[in-house]
Amino acid sequence: MNHTQKTFERIQKRWEHQPGLKLQLGCGRMPLPGFVNLDVVKLPGVDLVADLEQKFPFQDNQFDLVYARHTLEHIRNLQQVIAELHRITKPTGRIELELPHCSSISAYADPTHQHFFTLHSFDYYVQGYDFDFYSDVRFQLLGKRVQFTGGRFKFLNFLSWLVNLNSFTQDLWERFCWLLPMENLFFSLRPVK
Repeated sequence: MNHTQKTFERIQKRWEHQPGLKLQLGCGRMPLPGFVNLDVVKLPGVDLVADLEQKFPFQDNQFDLVYARHTLEHIRNLQQVIAELHRITKPTGRIELELPHCSSISAYADPTHQHFFTLHSFDYYVQGYDFDFYSDVRFQLLGKRVQFTGGRFKFLNFLSWLVNLNSFTQDLWERFCWLLPMENLFFSLRPVK
């Protein structure tokens, strides 16, 4: 079984018992059962073809869970997409994001990537953050973590555990992240409305 298939099965298991209406943005070739699967390309399993650079074709407060795996880095107008995620997610819902960390070679290898992310990229949407004035959209940050790799070097993921011990170890690692690059970032957000 290849890495992509294992990842798909892990993600599917994680969300299969999550109640409510679920949306996956940018599903590509990995549509999830029980989700509304959206992508910009009509692929097998895609329920809705839509351009995330436009207003999302959903009602306000429609989804209990919005999941996006390696999608937001491809968006030109990130502020608009963040506002749309806030709009379509219920106040009791959550948004789960997986993104490449800026220290990962994967962040730069793909010529379609428009943005790079750190552990603090979503702090700008948290009330009380020093630079919270760039957007009116607010989120509660439920969690954030980095992952060394999901690929063939996953035996090194004990390093992820050490880095994710607490916010101090995360900040310390991120100061020196170019010495020990991490591959993935995970954020869990709840809209504040």
